[in-house]
Amino acid sequence: MSTQFWLRAALSTAALTAATAPAIASPERACDCRDEDRDGLIDEGVDCLYAGNVEVTADDTYDLFLDGAHLGGDSAWNVATTYNFSVPAGTHRLAVEAQDVGYAVQGFLARVVPPFGASFVTGEGVWRLRNSAPAAGWQVVGGAGFAADDTAHCASTNAWGGQPQSLSDADWVWAGGCSPYSAPRQNYGIADFEVCGEATVCCDLKEGGVASLTAYECAEVGTQTGADQCAEVCCQIGDDRVETLMAGECDDIGGRVLEDAMCEEVCCDLRGEFVTAAAFTCRVHEGVQTEDRFCEESCDCEDNDRDGAIDERIDCTYDAGLRITADDTYEAYLDGVHIGGNANWSVASDYSFAVSAGRHVIAVEAADIGYSVQGLLARVFAPFGGSYDTGAGFWQLSNSAPAGNWKVTGAGLPVNDANAVCASANAWGGNPQSLSGADWVWAGSCSPYSAPRTLFAATTFEACVEATVCCETREGAVALPAAECAEVGAAVAAERCEEQPCVPVRCRLGERPADLDRDGCEEACVPDRAEAQPAQLSKVSFSGR
Repeated sequence: MSTQFWLRAALSTAALTAATAPAIASPERACDCRDEDRDGLIDEGVDCLYAGNVEVTADDTYDLFLDGAHLGGDSAWNVATTYNFSVPAGTHRLAVEAQDVGYAVQGFLARVVPPFGASFVTGEGVWRLRNSAPAAGWQVVGGAGFAADDTAHCASTNAWGGQPQSLSDADWVWAGGCSPYSAPRQNYGIADFEVCGEATVCCDLKEGGVASLTAYECAEVGTQTGADQCAEVCCQIGDDRVETLMAGECDDIGGRVLEDAMCEEVCCDLRGEFVTAAAFTCRVHEGVQTEDRFCEESCDCEDNDRDGAIDERIDCTYDAGLRITADDTYEAYLDGVHIGGNANWSVASDYSFAVSAGRHVIAVEAADIGYSVQGLLARVFAPFGGSYDTGAGFWQLSNSAPAGNWKVTGAGLPVNDANAVCASANAWGGNPQSLSGADWVWAGSCSPYSAPRTLFAATTFEACVEATVCCETREGAVALPAAECAEVGAAVAAERCEEQPCVPVRCRLGERPADLDRDGCEEACVPDRAEAQPAQLSKVSFSGR
């Protein structure tokens, strides 16, 4: 046989084999936590090790193990020791045996930083503890007998004084309790962690579609295919529908892969009707994508459906609060409903409540019963960060009872609190400190004996301001409430109300730029009547010599 014939035959056989054999990725060759050869095992045959560490201490002593091998031990409870380790892919176990030898408090404290995983500390429920010796083999994965987790924290940590500081985010724990003398003096603990999760492959299912399965599962229900076939893509189905599918599924149904952004939901303006739809669907139907993420109302203090009302029909509430005290007593109300009272001026009370979108009133009745100094000190916490302190001009006061339903309306209180700040706050000695920054106020005077002994106060706050739309009127585009816009114009895209930069206008000789619509921009050229005319040459006579 000639060399050329043999070479052609070998190449033909290789080509046939490549065409009929399943596509297999290259063998394991990197420590990357991937099943590159698709055999259901990760990084086998390449001696991969991954680094982690554990920081630990105990009161009084401990011995630490990793997969049954002794890592170390110590007896200085106020010093945490860090142990570094390297482990292959798979599940591993840290085990600790701790003992109290001082007949005082006892506890165990640790932080584990596993390879590629989130760190965890004692007190989070990952460590499992017991106070009696477990059966042999408990220090390696598979050992049983640890039913309780470590969420039974030590009731008090005063004995340790915040030490060691390097483990300040962990909790002292001990199965059976940490109290001196009465607690069990021996504890055993384990914490399992995994390095590189179970390997999966992309499987082309016999019944159609693709799925991410282990290599062994895939062998029973399909054949392995490229990992890209299990990647999620934006798939066009038909003329105007899109859906996020695996690439293999999209291909099976004859779909077309689009950019991921085409599957994202947007608020689409379909000639004045606002609907939430996929970006692709909005484009196909010649809609205009707005700045909003959704058109339907959500609890976000925005007029998503552009009807002039905020968060209607979905029972939205927003968190607000009041911190208050008075010298001597007070009763507080929200929109006319009593929320609390107190008679200890040195302690500020906190009240939390949920309010709907709109305007709300905090009302207070205060009284001096000790014939000494008197004052009101308060701070309202409005939704989304606003706060209203006494003394800053947000409150209205009166020393006589207002007429009508003032606790609901906030009306009938003539004195602004900025003009009623107590001249001296020395009597209160800076207390309560939780209201530092606010001023003691009182309508009349805060001095003892001479001041009116009753106070009525109110402040208003809003949860979500009134919604507006961009309205095209005869005077141009302005922001108005939807109801007002309906009377004077028509709602248009919000961009019309955004301030646009002026575009410079170039005019010819004899013209000048002009702002015809008085919007602050010069957009046209007009004759420049003030421009000087060319000078006329005069005749000059010269006499001859």
